Amino acid sequence: MEALAGLGLASNIVQFLEFSGRLVSFTIELYEAAEGALSSNSVLEQITTDLKQHCDGLLHSLTHSNALARTEPEAALLPLSKSCRDLGQEFLVALEDLKKYIKAIGKGGKVLDKPSERLGKRRISKDMKGSLGHLQLGRIIADRTCRLARQKQERTSTTQYRLAGDVTSIKEALDRLQEDHRRLGISAANEAAELRETLIKSLERVTSRCDTCTEIDVAEPHSSMQLPSDLCLWLSRMSSAGALLSKQIPIIDSLQFPKILDREESIKEAHPATFEWLFESARSMEDLQTPQKVLDWLRTGSDVFWINGRAGSGKSTLMKFLYRHPKTIIALKEWGGSRRLFVARFFFWNTGTTMQKSQHGLLQTLLYHIFTQDPDLIASMCPSRWSQASPLSNAWSHTEILQAFAKLKEQDLESVRFCFFIDGLDEYDGDHLDIISTINTFASSGAIKICFSSRPWTVFENAYGTNHELMIRLQDFTRSDIMRFVEDRLAEGTQFLRLKYTDPAYESLVQEILERSNGVFLWVYLVVRSLRRGMTNYDTVRELRTRLRELPSELEEYFQHMLDSTDWVYHQQAARLYLIRLVAVHALNVVDVSMFAEDDLDFALKEGPVPDFQNHSMEGTKSRILVRCQDLLEFDHSSSLQFLHRTVKSFLETRDIRNLLDRRAGLDFNPHHFMCNSTLLRMRQVAESQGEALATVKTFEVAMATFFYHAHSMEIEDQLDYRLFPLLDRTVWKCTRRPLAGYFNHCNSLLITDPLDPLDPLDRQFYPDDPGRSPKVRDMHYEGWLADKAARSGIEGYLPNSIGTGLEVLSLDGNPRRKPPLEVALRSMVSDERSQIIGRLLDAGADPNETILSADDCHRNSSIWQAYIGALAWTSRSPREDNATIIEMLLMRGADPSIGGPIQNSFSQSLTIEFGISDEKAAKLDALRRRFLTMRSEQQQTIGSWGSELTSHVKSHLSINNSSSDMSKRPAKRAHEPDAMPCEETWRALRHWRRTGIFF
Repeated sequence: MEALAGLGLASNIVQFLEFSGRLVSFTIELYEAAEGALSSNSVLEQITTDLKQHCDGLLHSLTHSNALARTEPEAALLPLSKSCRDLGQEFLVALEDLKKYIKAIGKGGKVLDKPSERLGKRRISKDMKGSLGHLQLGRIIADRTCRLARQKQERTSTTQYRLAGDVTSIKEALDRLQEDHRRLGISAANEAAELRETLIKSLERVTSRCDTCTEIDVAEPHSSMQLPSDLCLWLSRMSSAGALLSKQIPIIDSLQFPKILDREESIKEAHPATFEWLFESARSMEDLQTPQKVLDWLRTGSDVFWINGRAGSGKSTLMKFLYRHPKTIIALKEWGGSRRLFVARFFFWNTGTTMQKSQHGLLQTLLYHIFTQDPDLIASMCPSRWSQASPLSNAWSHTEILQAFAKLKEQDLESVRFCFFIDGLDEYDGDHLDIISTINTFASSGAIKICFSSRPWTVFENAYGTNHELMIRLQDFTRSDIMRFVEDRLAEGTQFLRLKYTDPAYESLVQEILERSNGVFLWVYLVVRSLRRGMTNYDTVRELRTRLRELPSELEEYFQHMLDSTDWVYHQQAARLYLIRLVAVHALNVVDVSMFAEDDLDFALKEGPVPDFQNHSMEGTKSRILVRCQDLLEFDHSSSLQFLHRTVKSFLETRDIRNLLDRRAGLDFNPHHFMCNSTLLRMRQVAESQGEALATVKTFEVAMATFFYHAHSMEIEDQLDYRLFPLLDRTVWKCTRRPLAGYFNHCNSLLITDPLDPLDPLDRQFYPDDPGRSPKVRDMHYEGWLADKAARSGIEGYLPNSIGTGLEVLSLDGNPRRKPPLEVALRSMVSDERSQIIGRLLDAGADPNETILSADDCHRNSSIWQAYIGALAWTSRSPREDNATIIEMLLMRGADPSIGGPIQNSFSQSLTIEFGISDEKAAKLDALRRRFLTMRSEQQQTIGSWGSELTSHVKSHLSINNSSSDMSKRPAKRAHEPDAMPCEETWRALRHWRRTGIFF
């Protein structure tokens, strides 16, 4: 039993011990002072009833737990609980008899209080006999209680010692609970920590008694068995909290997606003392009261506030600064008053993943931040997920997200307030009118307001540009920030003081930078970096000014200057790196691009060991990459290769620059092909390693998605190299066969995403003697997995490309076999795209009557069509809706309608019973089959008549030639020469026969 799940059981145990202690203490007192027995019968009965109830609860917890997972202390408590319950029942029966006995003595009569005095009167009255009988019964109860107490003390001591060993596991479980809070950013983390500390202290106090409490102290029975008074309370609270969080945490976790916070974390922190004007009071009319506008909106405003600025003006840095600043929270709390305040944020990123630049990603991230601040909202905002017995942890659909936000707007406006910060709305990958409509819908609620940033595009100007009280242009207010940044960054150079205090032209240099910047922080950042390099060369102010004036003032011109200044020796490698980063859909680390200088573009297909990607060698590779990319690419905080700024990506994507990069990289270089090879090489490293690489490589889900994305892109360009697929097949097979299988247990969705049974209906069996393969891992690799995955990824040519040559597939034992692609599609594919793929194969010329030649196939020497029908007849997999469609296609493309097997006698009945096809469809297919059988019979008769006619034509032609020529004058016939050339009618008959005679 899991430690947290056992907290409820522990609470029952503690209550059992408490009530047992009270009962033992009370009955011992009763044993020594019988005069209290009569007046306390009701109390004794209540305690006994409570004890029996807790024993019942304890038994229910123990008997409904997994017997195999039951701990030794739990097993020891099981018989003790049963005996306590049974004895408690005896108590209740005895007390009931006692009450009846007293009632028989006399209604309302007073029972003798001092039996010893009455004994001295030498007269035994009826009342005295009643008292003596009551005393005797009380002593019997006391004796039984003491026996139970001693038995309980013996077993409880043992259980306490064993429980002491479980305290560590409970601590670990609580630590994991607290770590889940921290990992997901749940605001209740402090409360969980408090519960944890209090509970552990109580548990330690319990276990410490094991050293001193070995038997009941008859003189002080209650003190020897007393437990901390708060232990039961804390156990109960933790049990309830654990049950609640066990539903909340999986739902919050399901809202997370890879790289959910990457964009936010990649944004550089604001330079010290910059952007502080946001929280200052307006200084003059020249300031346009901008600080006051922002501050007022935070404190009292509503609706939408728009921060716009030129590309590279620092909008993202400001948004990160604004939402994180303590003064922002203080101002928003003024707006919220006594209501609960929720602050959420999202940073769009057009160079990131789909979730980082889509409306779905925006809404899911906001919902994630809301739930981490108050998980109790999940039940009301996501009732469908919450109502599940086991909360769903699968991906969220867009409809489900929208329904959750609809519930959000239904929240009591008098009790909550929401403020959303959204950066880079211009980087949204979709129709900007749609995202504007979504924002306006949110802001229409008086409980929600939104601050967003973007470039000053027309679509945003039309929507928000008319209200000057709710917008600012960033570049108009960053002059002092740029000045501070330039002076501080230049001051970090060793030659700064020498120039500042010895050359009066230094101040004019700083001023010139400020004037040329036009409020664009990115340009200033690049210029200052260039000047700092000059300062290390001891450049004078005059030389620094010359360097400054050679740098273009516009960003795009500056980027072009950086490209042109790259050493020509690095042109090819730099261009390849730029192209690789442009096509990448997932974050790239140094290992992903480490083969950028490889001359063999098919490096993943090379025989031999996989390169050893060690950290020490990767540092050198990282430096080589940065030198070649001239600051346009950089490694961020997580060592991912990123563009310096989104404007760099936009610049490199322009047609002229892209053509320049293609020429420099080489016409034979395809960045998608590079990514397929790089991903496959890393997967090979996992397959061939002993496990140490698992800590550094991507998960197989991401790797597989990356490979097939780029393979699909190559197929669109008609450049896909299908030689990569057999290597991918062997790599995955190795991974599923090795002891690493445990790592892949969670990756079942990697290859199989639909709920169909992936097992081959013909010859795939379980492997009970192979401990390295679990059922899930085994299911990852089956003969049709690659065809399924390719079909799901939109790759249409994988199977058709092998028509005629055969497709190389690996069996479960790892042996390669060549099979007709139509056979693989019919017998091994399980995806919904199967029927479409089969149609393409038939259109491309695949023959359903082709003979299976595999030596170890039970359908050897049968046709593909016959093997397909035979497999459907006995396989146990659930019926497929596409079977009817596939059978029809095969019959229409020449599949033999007279094959043997289960359909020979009753085709329609077999389709219905064996294949799960509806009666209506089965009847249509049966009619189609009968029509083809009739056609075949007619064709055979026609062919027979044509054969007779053809024979007569040939004989006639030969006889005419023989009779009309002088045989004696003809030269000797050559060995290869026919006896006679057929006439035109004979050729016509042969062509007609060949064209129409053989369909099946």
